[in-house]
Amino acid sequence: MDDRAAFITTLKSNLEHLDLPFGDGAVGQMWEHFRLLVAANRKINLTRITGPAEGAARHYADSLAVAAWSRATGTDVTTVIDVGTGGGFPAVPLAICRPDWQVTAIDGTGKKIRCVEQFVDHLGLTNCRALHQRAEEWREDTPSFDMVLFRAIAPLADCLGLAERFCHPGSVVICYKGDPLPNEESHAALQGRTGSRFTRRQNWPYTLEGPSGVLTRQLCCYFADPGHEQAADGFASDV
Repeated sequence: MDDRAAFITTLKSNLEHLDLPFGDGAVGQMWEHFRLLVAANRKINLTRITGPAEGAARHYADSLAVAAWSRATGTDVTTVIDVGTGGGFPAVPLAICRPDWQVTAIDGTGKKIRCVEQFVDHLGLTNCRALHQRAEEWREDTPSFDMVLFRAIAPLADCLGLAERFCHPGSVVICYKGDPLPNEESHAALQGRTGSRFTRRQNWPYTLEGPSGVLTRQLCCYFADPGHEQAADGFASDV
C-alpha cells in the first residue's frame, strides 16, 4: 500500500468509528495538507509524526474529534480559535471539514504560523486564518469565539487561564487529552479564580486506531459561565 492509500484508508476508518464520514474531496485535501506538512517538516520542526497512517490517526482523526463531539451533542458554533496550532492542528482539518466554521489559528512561533499560512493559501481555505500571536498577548478588544481549542499545549488549569481572554458567556473550551487523565490535573483545573469562571461538562472519550495500536483519548469540556465577561485586563469579571 502506498503512502496516500495508507493515509486515506486509516483516516476513513477512524472517521467512520467517530460517526463522522466525509467525502473524498475533504479527505483528499487532508492528504494534500499532510504532504505539504511532511515536506515543510524537513526544514522546520512541525511534527514528529511523519508516517502516513500514524499521521492520519494521531493528527487528522484526532483533530476532527471535536467535530464529532459537536455533532453528537448538538452544539452549534460559528467561530473557533485553535490556540497553539503548530503545523495546523486542529485548525486545518476542521476548516476543511466544517466550511461553516470560521477558524482562527494562532501560534507564537513565526516560522510555524508562516507554514500554516502557506498551507491555508494552497488549499484555498477561505474560512481559516493563521495569525502569529501569543495567547498571552491577545488583545482584549478583539471579538471572542464560540469555541476555544487547546491540543497538546499545557495542563488544563493553564489552558483555562489562557482561554478566558477568548471567551464570551456560553463559549465552550475544549482541551484534547489522553484518557485517563490524572486526577490531580482535572481537580486543579477548577480551583481558584480561573476555575470559578467555568462549568465543567461531561468529558467525551473516544478511541483512534493506527499502526501503533489503539489510542484512548478524551475531550475535556468547559463552558464559560453566564457571568463571564472580559475585563480590561483580559480576564473575566462578574457582572
